[in-house]
Amino acid sequence: MPIFFEEYEALKSSERWQEIIDLGINALKDDEITDKDKAFIKAKSTSCYYYLGKYTEANQMATEALENAKKAGDSDLCVRSLYLISATYRALASQASGTQHEQYKKLSHDNIREALDRISNSEVCNFTKAKVFFNAGALYHDLNCSYEMAEKYYQQAIELFQSDSDDYNRCVIRNIRLMMDNKRIGTADELIFFTKKIEENINKETRTGVQFLQLLSKLFLSFGKYDKALEYADRALKTAAAKSMHAELGMLNQVIVEIKNKESNNKNVSSSEASTVEEKPGEYAFKFR
Repeated sequence: MPIFFEEYEALKSSERWQEIIDLGINALKDDEITDKDKAFIKAKSTSCYYYLGKYTEANQMATEALENAKKAGDSDLCVRSLYLISATYRALASQASGTQHEQYKKLSHDNIREALDRISNSEVCNFTKAKVFFNAGALYHDLNCSYEMAEKYYQQAIELFQSDSDDYNRCVIRNIRLMMDNKRIGTADELIFFTKKIEENINKETRTGVQFLQLLSKLFLSFGKYDKALEYADRALKTAAAKSMHAELGMLNQVIVEIKNKESNNKNVSSSEASTVEEKPGEYAFKFR
Protein backbone atom coordinates (compact mmCIF):
# COMPACT_ATOMS: atom_id res chain seq x y z
CA MET A 1 0.00 0.00 0.00
CA PRO A 2 1.45 3.41 -0.96
CA ILE A 3 2.74 5.56 1.90
CA PHE A 4 0.15 8.16 0.81
CA PHE A 5 -2.60 6.23 2.60
CA GLU A 6 -0.55 6.05 5.80
CA GLU A 7 0.23 9.77 6.03
CA TYR A 8 -2.78 11.42 4.42
CA GLU A 9 -5.04 11.80 7.48
CA ALA A 10 -2.35 13.38 9.66
CA LEU A 11 -1.48 15.89 6.95
CA LYS A 12 -5.14 16.65 6.30
CA SER A 13 -5.88 17.31 9.97
CA SER A 14 -3.17 20.00 10.01
CA GLU A 15 -4.26 21.30 6.57
CA ARG A 16 -0.85 20.76 4.98
CA TRP A 17 -2.25 20.73 1.45
CA GLN A 18 0.97 21.12 -0.52
CA GLU A 19 2.58 18.26 1.39
CA ILE A 20 -0.36 16.02 0.48
CA ILE A 21 0.06 17.00 -3.18
CA ASP A 22 3.77 16.21 -3.06
CA LEU A 23 3.06 12.91 -1.33
CA GLY A 24 0.56 12.02 -4.04
CA ILE A 25 2.97 12.89 -6.84
CA ASN A 26 5.52 10.49 -5.37
CA ALA A 27 2.94 7.75 -4.79
CA LEU A 28 1.76 7.96 -8.40
CA LYS A 29 5.27 7.16 -9.62
CA ASP A 30 4.78 3.57 -8.49
CA ASP A 31 4.23 1.48 -11.64
CA GLU A 32 2.31 -1.17 -9.70
CA ILE A 33 -0.31 1.16 -8.22
CA THR A 34 -3.87 0.23 -9.18
CA ASP A 35 -6.30 2.46 -11.07
CA LYS A 36 -8.51 2.57 -7.98
CA ASP A 37 -5.64 3.86 -5.84
CA LYS A 38 -4.68 6.34 -8.56
CA ALA A 39 -8.23 7.67 -8.63
CA PHE A 40 -8.32 7.97 -4.84
CA ILE A 41 -4.99 9.81 -4.64
CA LYS A 42 -5.90 12.14 -7.49
CA ALA A 43 -9.29 12.91 -5.94
CA LYS A 44 -7.64 13.84 -2.64
CA SER A 45 -5.00 15.88 -4.46
CA THR A 46 -7.76 17.71 -6.34
CA SER A 47 -9.18 19.03 -3.08
CA CYS A 48 -5.73 20.19 -1.99
CA TYR A 49 -5.16 22.13 -5.21
CA TYR A 50 -8.65 23.60 -4.78
CA TYR A 51 -7.94 24.77 -1.22
CA LEU A 52 -4.73 26.40 -2.46
CA GLY A 53 -6.70 28.30 -5.10
CA LYS A 54 -5.06 26.38 -7.97
CA TYR A 55 -8.30 25.63 -9.80
CA THR A 56 -6.82 24.77 -13.20
CA GLU A 57 -4.51 22.17 -11.65
CA ALA A 58 -7.42 20.89 -9.54
CA ASN A 59 -9.57 20.50 -12.64
CA GLN A 60 -6.89 18.55 -14.48
CA MET A 61 -6.32 16.25 -11.49
CA ALA A 62 -10.06 15.59 -11.06
CA THR A 63 -10.39 14.77 -14.76
CA GLU A 64 -7.57 12.26 -14.48
CA ALA A 65 -9.16 10.80 -11.35
CA LEU A 66 -12.36 10.18 -13.31
CA GLU A 67 -10.45 8.34 -16.04
CA ASN A 68 -8.80 6.07 -13.47
CA ALA A 69 -12.08 5.51 -11.62
CA LYS A 70 -13.77 4.41 -14.84
CA LYS A 71 -10.94 2.00 -15.60
CA ALA A 72 -11.25 0.59 -12.08
CA GLY A 73 -15.02 0.27 -12.45
CA ASP A 74 -15.54 2.03 -9.12
CA SER A 75 -18.91 3.84 -9.06
CA ASP A 76 -18.20 5.73 -5.85
CA LEU A 77 -14.89 7.13 -7.09
CA CYS A 78 -16.48 8.05 -10.42
CA VAL A 79 -19.11 10.11 -8.61
CA ARG A 80 -16.47 11.72 -6.37
CA SER A 81 -14.46 12.70 -9.43
CA LEU A 82 -17.53 14.17 -11.12
CA TYR A 83 -18.49 16.43 -8.22
CA LEU A 84 -14.87 17.54 -7.93
CA ILE A 85 -14.75 18.40 -11.63
CA SER A 86 -17.97 20.36 -11.17
CA ALA A 87 -16.52 22.21 -8.18
CA THR A 88 -13.38 23.20 -10.08
CA TYR A 89 -15.39 24.49 -13.03
CA ARG A 90 -17.60 26.39 -10.58
CA ALA A 91 -14.54 28.08 -9.11
CA LEU A 92 -13.15 28.86 -12.56
CA ALA A 93 -16.53 30.31 -13.60
CA SER A 94 -16.51 32.59 -10.54
CA GLN A 95 -13.21 34.06 -11.73
CA ALA A 96 -14.16 34.36 -15.41
CA SER A 97 -16.49 36.62 -17.35
CA GLY A 98 -18.39 36.66 -20.61
CA THR A 99 -18.29 33.60 -22.83
CA GLN A 100 -15.69 31.81 -20.72
CA HIS A 101 -17.81 32.25 -17.60
CA GLU A 102 -20.79 30.69 -19.37
CA GLN A 103 -18.67 27.80 -20.67
CA TYR A 104 -17.31 26.99 -17.23
CA LYS A 105 -20.78 27.34 -15.72
CA LYS A 106 -22.23 24.86 -18.25
CA LEU A 107 -19.42 22.38 -17.62
CA SER A 108 -20.01 22.65 -13.88
CA HIS A 109 -23.72 21.96 -14.42
CA ASP A 110 -23.06 19.05 -16.79
CA ASN A 111 -20.75 17.26 -14.36
CA ILE A 112 -22.90 17.75 -11.26
CA ARG A 113 -25.93 16.60 -13.22
CA GLU A 114 -24.11 13.41 -14.19
CA ALA A 115 -23.09 12.90 -10.57
CA LEU A 116 -26.71 13.34 -9.46
CA ASP A 117 -27.88 10.86 -12.09
CA ARG A 118 -25.27 8.32 -11.00
CA ILE A 119 -26.17 8.42 -7.30
CA SER A 120 -29.72 7.52 -8.29
CA ASN A 121 -28.61 4.48 -10.28
CA SER A 122 -25.39 3.26 -8.63
CA GLU A 123 -24.13 1.89 -5.34
CA VAL A 124 -22.67 5.00 -3.73
CA CYS A 125 -22.05 5.61 -0.02
CA ASN A 126 -24.02 8.26 1.89
CA PHE A 127 -20.93 10.44 2.36
CA THR A 128 -20.38 10.67 -1.39
CA LYS A 129 -24.07 11.36 -1.95
CA ALA A 130 -23.90 14.17 0.61
CA LYS A 131 -20.86 15.68 -1.13
CA VAL A 132 -22.74 15.63 -4.43
CA PHE A 133 -25.72 17.42 -2.86
CA PHE A 134 -23.40 19.93 -1.17
CA ASN A 135 -21.65 20.78 -4.44
CA ALA A 136 -24.94 20.94 -6.32
CA GLY A 137 -26.18 23.44 -3.73
CA ALA A 138 -22.97 25.46 -4.00
CA LEU A 139 -23.32 25.61 -7.78
CA TYR A 140 -26.89 26.92 -7.64
CA HIS A 141 -25.89 29.31 -4.85
CA ASP A 142 -22.58 30.70 -6.12
CA LEU A 143 -23.55 31.21 -9.74
CA ASN A 144 -26.93 32.75 -8.84
CA CYS A 145 -28.94 30.07 -10.57
CA SER A 146 -31.61 29.36 -7.98
CA TYR A 147 -31.78 29.93 -4.23
CA GLU A 148 -34.62 27.42 -4.02
CA MET A 149 -32.58 24.65 -5.66
CA ALA A 150 -29.52 25.54 -3.57
CA GLU A 151 -31.51 25.20 -0.35
CA LYS A 152 -32.98 21.89 -1.49
CA TYR A 153 -29.54 20.38 -2.08
CA TYR A 154 -28.00 21.86 1.07
CA GLN A 155 -30.78 20.32 3.15
CA GLN A 156 -30.28 16.92 1.51
CA ALA A 157 -26.56 17.12 2.27
CA ILE A 158 -27.14 18.15 5.90
CA GLU A 159 -29.39 15.13 6.40
CA LEU A 160 -26.63 12.76 5.24
CA PHE A 161 -23.49 14.29 6.78
CA GLN A 162 -22.50 13.22 10.30
CA SER A 163 -23.54 16.06 12.60
CA ASP A 164 -20.12 16.26 14.26
CA SER A 165 -18.18 16.40 10.97
CA ASP A 166 -16.41 19.27 9.30
CA ASP A 167 -18.47 18.70 6.16
CA TYR A 168 -21.69 19.11 8.15
CA ASN A 169 -20.43 22.38 9.63
CA ARG A 170 -19.41 23.76 6.23
CA CYS A 171 -22.80 22.86 4.80
CA VAL A 172 -24.66 24.60 7.63
CA ILE A 173 -22.44 27.67 7.13
CA ARG A 174 -23.32 27.60 3.45
CA ASN A 175 -27.00 27.28 4.23
CA ILE A 176 -26.96 30.27 6.60
CA ARG A 177 -25.17 32.32 3.92
CA LEU A 178 -27.87 31.30 1.47
CA MET A 179 -30.59 32.40 3.86
CA MET A 180 -28.87 35.76 4.23
CA ASP A 181 -28.46 36.18 0.48
CA ASN A 182 -32.12 35.28 0.04
CA LYS A 183 -33.11 37.79 2.78
CA ARG A 184 -34.39 35.03 5.03
CA ILE A 185 -32.43 35.83 8.18
CA GLY A 186 -33.60 39.00 9.88
CA THR A 187 -33.65 38.44 13.62
CA ALA A 188 -31.06 37.90 16.31
CA ASP A 189 -32.90 34.78 17.48
CA GLU A 190 -32.38 33.14 14.10
CA LEU A 191 -28.72 34.14 14.15
CA ILE A 192 -28.18 32.49 17.52
CA PHE A 193 -30.15 29.37 16.64
CA PHE A 194 -28.32 28.55 13.43
CA THR A 195 -24.80 29.46 14.50
CA LYS A 196 -25.04 27.75 17.89
CA LYS A 197 -25.88 24.48 16.12
CA ILE A 198 -22.31 24.26 14.86
CA GLU A 199 -20.17 26.79 16.74
CA GLU A 200 -18.94 24.48 19.51
CA ASN A 201 -17.60 21.91 17.03
CA ILE A 202 -15.51 24.31 14.94
CA ASN A 203 -11.81 24.95 15.42
CA LYS A 204 -11.38 28.61 14.47
CA GLU A 205 -7.81 28.03 13.23
CA THR A 206 -8.97 25.87 10.33
CA ARG A 207 -10.40 26.66 6.91
CA THR A 208 -13.90 25.90 8.18
CA GLY A 209 -13.22 28.12 11.19
CA VAL A 210 -12.21 30.98 8.92
CA GLN A 211 -15.44 30.53 6.94
CA PHE A 212 -17.42 30.55 10.19
CA LEU A 213 -15.77 33.77 11.38
CA GLN A 214 -16.46 35.31 7.98
CA LEU A 215 -20.09 34.30 8.33
CA LEU A 216 -20.31 35.98 11.75
CA SER A 217 -18.71 39.09 10.29
CA LYS A 218 -21.31 39.21 7.52
CA LEU A 219 -24.14 38.64 9.99
CA PHE A 220 -23.02 41.46 12.28
CA LEU A 221 -22.56 43.69 9.24
CA SER A 222 -26.14 42.99 8.20
CA PHE A 223 -27.28 44.15 11.66
CA GLY A 224 -25.15 47.30 11.53
CA LYS A 225 -22.72 46.08 14.21
CA TYR A 226 -19.60 47.33 12.45
CA ASP A 227 -17.11 46.89 15.30
CA LYS A 228 -18.11 43.25 15.78
CA ALA A 229 -18.14 42.65 12.04
CA LEU A 230 -14.63 44.03 11.67
CA GLU A 231 -13.37 42.12 14.72
CA TYR A 232 -14.39 38.75 13.28
CA ALA A 233 -13.24 39.62 9.76
CA ASP A 234 -9.80 40.68 11.04
CA ARG A 235 -9.47 37.52 13.10
CA ALA A 236 -10.39 35.36 10.12
CA LEU A 237 -8.02 37.32 7.88
CA LYS A 238 -5.03 36.65 10.15
CA THR A 239 -5.62 32.90 10.08
CA ALA A 240 -6.29 32.88 6.34
CA ALA A 241 -3.08 34.82 5.68
CA ALA A 242 -1.00 32.60 7.97
CA LYS A 243 -2.24 29.47 6.20
CA SER A 244 -2.27 30.82 2.62
CA MET A 245 -6.04 30.41 2.16
CA HIS A 246 -6.16 32.25 -1.14
CA ALA A 247 -9.89 32.07 -1.82
CA GLU A 248 -10.78 33.06 1.75
CA LEU A 249 -8.29 35.95 1.68
CA GLY A 250 -10.00 37.43 -1.36
CA MET A 251 -13.46 37.14 0.16
CA LEU A 252 -12.37 38.54 3.53
CA ASN A 253 -10.69 41.56 1.97
CA GLN A 254 -13.95 42.28 0.15
CA VAL A 255 -15.90 41.94 3.40
CA ILE A 256 -13.55 44.33 5.23
CA VAL A 257 -13.86 46.93 2.48
CA GLU A 258 -17.65 46.57 2.62
CA ILE A 259 -17.65 46.99 6.42
CA LYS A 260 -15.50 50.12 6.31
CA ASN A 261 -17.56 51.65 3.51
CA LYS A 262 -20.85 51.04 5.30
CA GLU A 263 -19.46 52.26 8.60
CA SER A 264 -18.24 55.44 6.92
CA ASN A 265 -21.62 56.00 5.26
CA ASN A 266 -23.42 55.52 8.55
CA LYS A 267 -21.01 57.18 10.96
CA ASN A 268 -23.51 59.93 11.77
CA VAL A 269 -26.31 57.48 12.45
CA SER A 270 -26.84 56.25 16.00
CA SER A 271 -26.31 52.53 16.68
CA SER A 272 -29.99 52.06 17.47
CA GLU A 273 -30.98 53.45 14.08
CA ALA A 274 -28.24 51.62 12.17
CA SER A 275 -29.11 48.21 13.59
CA THR A 276 -32.18 46.21 12.59
CA VAL A 277 -32.21 44.29 15.88
CA GLU A 278 -31.96 45.08 19.56
CA GLU A 279 -28.88 43.46 21.06
CA LYS A 280 -29.56 41.81 24.41
CA PRO A 281 -26.95 41.22 27.12
CA GLY A 282 -24.89 38.15 26.26
CA GLU A 283 -26.77 37.64 23.01
CA TYR A 284 -23.61 37.60 20.93
CA ALA A 285 -21.33 36.03 23.53
CA PHE A 286 -19.91 33.32 21.28
CA LYS A 287 -17.52 30.89 22.91
CA PHE A 288 -14.40 30.36 20.87
CA ARG A 289 -11.70 27.75 21.32
